[in-house]
Formats: sequence, structure tokens, C-alpha cells
Amino acid sequence: MGFNDYIPLVRDGQPVAAGTVNLPLTSLDENVRYLWDVLRAAQIGSTLYARAVPTEAEAGVGTPVYYNAASGRFERALAAVSVEDGVTHNAPSSLVWGIVAARNSGLTADILLLGYAAVDISGVLEDGETLAAATYYLSARTPGRLTAVRPAAAVAVLRADGSGNVFVNPAHPDLAFGHVHKRIPLVAAPAGDTTPPAPGGKHVISNPDPELEGWLPASHEVFEGKAPEGAKFGYNISKNAALAGLWPPPLTECLALFRDGRCVPSGAGGLVLFDRNGIWWMSDCYGDAPWPVDLNTLSESSESSESSESCPADIDYNLDLYFTQPAFVTDPSVVISLSSSDPRIRIFCEGNPDLAARRGALQLALDFALSVTNTGSLSGTALKALTSTGQLESGPVVAGVYANSSRITLLGTSTARTIGEDKQVDLFTGVVGIDTLSDDLRELPVQLVRLDGVLEQYVLDVMYLGFPAGEETSLRGRVHVPETLSSEPLVGRLRLRLLGRGAGTTPDLTLTVRRIPAATSPTALPDTDAAVDLTSARVLSSANLYYDVISDDIKDVQPGDDILFTLTRSSSDGYTHELGILRMTIMLSPTE
Repeated sequence: MGFNDYIPLVRDGQPVAAGTVNLPLTSLDENVRYLWDVLRAAQIGSTLYARAVPTEAEAGVGTPVYYNAASGRFERALAAVSVEDGVTHNAPSSLVWGIVAARNSGLTADILLLGYAAVDISGVLEDGETLAAATYYLSARTPGRLTAVRPAAAVAVLRADGSGNVFVNPAHPDLAFGHVHKRIPLVAAPAGDTTPPAPGGKHVISNPDPELEGWLPASHEVFEGKAPEGAKFGYNISKNAALAGLWPPPLTECLALFRDGRCVPSGAGGLVLFDRNGIWWMSDCYGDAPWPVDLNTLSESSESSESSESCPADIDYNLDLYFTQPAFVTDPSVVISLSSSDPRIRIFCEGNPDLAARRGALQLALDFALSVTNTGSLSGTALKALTSTGQLESGPVVAGVYANSSRITLLGTSTARTIGEDKQVDLFTGVVGIDTLSDDLRELPVQLVRLDGVLEQYVLDVMYLGFPAGEETSLRGRVHVPETLSSEPLVGRLRLRLLGRGAGTTPDLTLTVRRIPAATSPTALPDTDAAVDLTSARVLSSANLYYDVISDDIKDVQPGDDILFTLTRSSSDGYTHELGILRMTIMLSPTE
């Protein structure tokens, strides 16, 4: 529906009928609706139209059109190319202005040049395609058609949401500027000294100078160990201003190195290899170097010949790097290199955190080590880790250690601090050593109470208590726990140093324990022992071998207790020699 320039008014003599009277009213109603649509579109500001412009009759609603200067009208567009003076350009028919939004009376139409609107494009899709949410390109087969399949000469016309709405924003990429060819001369000489090798020998660079442009040994420190395996020489790119600004290239396959007009084989098995880290020469064999085989930088240059002409002609050895640089419409507005002005932000190659980079696939990392400030805070919470989702993880930490008992000694770096309101302590931080003052009461000696068949014996002038073989014998011992120990519950363990008088497997002794607590009022005397595990069996290879054993816990020991225990050897334990006790003590420690 468009604007109707002709309004048929009622004339004298016409019959008064609905069709006659309503005809001009209908035309006026259509014009009012058309004007309302125009005003509403202008008010919203989401579209840009060319109204009532000459358009060929075959261009229906949704048709992509271009302006044909020869005919002076908009016609159906077609993706095509033209060649002018050997350069490929977009054909005029591919320079889309917009799509037909509405047909008017006659040969005019409203063209949607730019914006979002409801336009039915289903009738102009290529055969076999159905409307979908996609980017639609100008067809290269049928004039005035759209396709969701990207053609070779791609001209994006609009994006559709698949529900009848489109966003028109034609793109006109000029094929002539799809890429730029560059030629960069390289120095065909080492950045240092060289002398001609003997036939069959190797080319060598001596006195390499990283301040010069040219070739350096691939192992030189300027390359930071990034040379590929097998590389012999590397080009000092940093000293070529034009090349350094382009490296690393976006596509290594767009590089070619020519030596005296001939392309140097590159890639696997070739003489030269290109990667994001540089240009690498892969052979140092005689005649393979990237400079003349007879180059001698240590000799004086020979004087020029008196004759201005020589046969054959003396053509300088040269190296030229040909570089195909892709160009994009967005080049002026996209990031082409990235560096950090803050040392805490590191930029490196994607997947390689050890390789710093400025271009290509990059990753960023925040170095928290450079963000630390010493505030002397005693907070018990700190940032501890960076999670896989990029969040900082906090958790409890020890802010400092101080001794709460005179029996504990701390070693390390300390600072006088106030803990709580008024407690003055030496607060230790960093690596702290902890030691306890010696205390004879921690390992208590045993008093013998009774020996049943156990004898005092000597061997090698060392006294021991002997349990004879083939008899059931036992001893009764007692230990007093001093009242001066901490009032917290303690754990006791019986420690024995045993002596085997002959080779074989020593027996497990039976241990029973009875605890008699301190009492301030009359208390019934405990009359039963409790069994405590003691593994004392060992395999002895010869006589007079000794070893230490420790029993399981004697629990709930209190200061002031008397601990009575009995050690018993069975008469049929299988060990045919005497078993001796060299030493007995009770070890005390706080309950864990």
C-alpha cells in the first residue's frame, strides 16, 4: 500500500450509492494510514527509507535492489564481479542499497535502506530455501534473490529473525582490497662475522651482534630459546622496523622468501621455516646459508674493477620476503596488538604461559605477587587461591604464633605485639621453630613391686631382668604420676628395651594395667587390671640382639595417679631362649 495521488470525488449526477460515496473515502483512508506508517517509522527512528523512488516492476516486496545509473531506477541486484585493468572489483549490480519494503502505484516503491522492520522476504529466497533466523546474502545465480548460503563473492544484505522481521545493513566489501602485498628486503649477511667454509664444511657465525640486522645463530639468547628444533640461524627481526611491526603474521602460509629471484623452499623439509617467533634458516651446510658462499666479513672489500661492465654481470646476492597481509573493513577499529602498561597484567600466547606475546591468540593473567602490600594485618583470613571459574578463594590462615607457656620455646622472627586488650607477647611469623623445655617427668621410671620367676641376670657386664624359657613368669611394676603435671588428661605408654638371648622369634608379652587415682576422701581400692596391647615379638638372627617396643595407649591418666602393671611371659610361647628387659619407662603425653 502506497500514497494515492488521485482522489475520485463525487460528481453531480452520480447515483447516491455506497460504492460511489465510499470510493473517495477509501482513498483518503489509505493515504491517512500510509502517512501514519511513515510518521510512526520516523518517530521510532529504527529505519531509513527512500520513499516512492523509481523501481523496476519485477522488484517485489523483499527484493534486494541496486541503483542503475544508466536507467535511472532501482533494479534487482545480483552478486557478481568485474575486472578493470586487471583488477577484480565488485560489479555495480552487487552494490546493494536495500530491499523493497512496499510497492506503490505505478513504477515506484519504498526502499528500506537501513534498519529493523517487518518485511516478508520469503518470496525472494532462492529455490528450495525456507525462511529462517540467519544472515542472508545476495544471490549470485538469480537477480533479486536472497540466500542463506554464503556465495564466493559474498555480499551480506540483511539478518532475519525467521518470524517476519529483518535488519537491513548491506555490506560492500571491495574485492580489490581483500589483501595487501608487501615486499620486505632482508639483509643477506650474518649479524656478526663469517668466513667461507671449505667445500663440504659448515657455515659459522662468529662474534654475533644482536644490535645489527641480519642472521644470528639460532641458539643466541636474543631468541629466548624459541627457535624450532633443527634451526641453524634466525633472522634478527627486531632490527628491521618494517618487519618488526608486522610480526607475527596472521597467516604463516602468506609468506615467501626469495633468494636471487628463486623461492626458498619453506616448511617441513625446507630451507626456511616461518612461525610466530621468527624466520629460521634450517641448514648450515656448504652453499645453503642465507648469504653468499664466499662471503668473508673479516677481509677488506675488494676494489671495484676499472671497467664499468663485466661478464657475467655481477648481481648482488639478495633476500626478499614477500608478505600477503589480509585487510579487513574493520582494520581501523579492531585490536591488532595488545600490550600491558601494568606489570601485574601478563599477556602470553594462548595455551603457553611461558611465551609472552602481543598478537595472535592471546591470554591474559593477573600476577597477584605484584599486588601485595605489607599492612601488618593480623586477620585470620586471606586470599588463598584462584578457582577454575576465575574467582578468588579466601580461607583461614595463621597470622602469627606466640608461646602461651614458659615450657615452650619459639625460634624465628618475632615482633612485640598486643594480643587482646593488654596481653603483650612476642609474635612469631614466617618460618617458626617450636621446641619444648626438657622435663624429666615426661618419661617416668618404673619401680619394681614383685618378681615371679623373673631373675636379675648379667651378660657382657650388663644387668637385665630375665624371663626364663619354658616357664610362666611375670613382674609387677609401678609408676607414680606427679601432681605437678598439667591437669588435662594424659596418655601413658609402656616403653621396653628387650634383649633376646638367642636366635629365633621372641614372644609377645602380656600386659595388664591398673590405675589407682589420687583421692582426697576414703575411696574403694580398684581390684582389677585392664589388658593393654603390646606387640613385642621380633625375629632375631643371632643371640644378644636388643630392640625397643612401645605398648598401646594407657588412657585417662591423671596427675597423682599410681599406675600398676604386670608383664607376663607364657610357658609355651615357642621361644627357647631367655628374654630380658634392659629398661622400662612410662611415657606420658597430652591426649590428642
